[in-house]
Amino acid sequence: FTYNSCISSSERGLQWALAINLLVQAGKCYVERDSISCNACVTACEKSGQWLRALDLLVGASCSHAGPDAVAHNACISACDRARQWQMALLLLIAMDLSRACVDVITYSAC
Repeated sequence: FTYNSCISSSERGLQWALAINLLVQAGKCYVERDSISCNACVTACEKSGQWLRALDLLVGASCSHAGPDAVAHNACISACDRARQWQMALLLLIAMDLSRACVDVITYSAC
């Protein structure tokens, strides 16, 4: 049993709340949470239309230690786009560029 595999399974099953709970629980158990954990949670929120939750994970303490990568940013931008929050998607794109994060074709197509 690993947290990452359970979080990833929750993401595939569109169980965003369970994915977030597992991420939080892993932290409480002093289990290292990495970019895989963060990406799966943000993607679960994105697929479930939970753009605010995705944004909270991206900028909040849950993923800050892992340093959100391009996958997490892209999922969050896509979640904002699906929710017609284009201003927030644009702000995330600008923030990625300013932080010199890896902006790629997927990032631009998500906007």
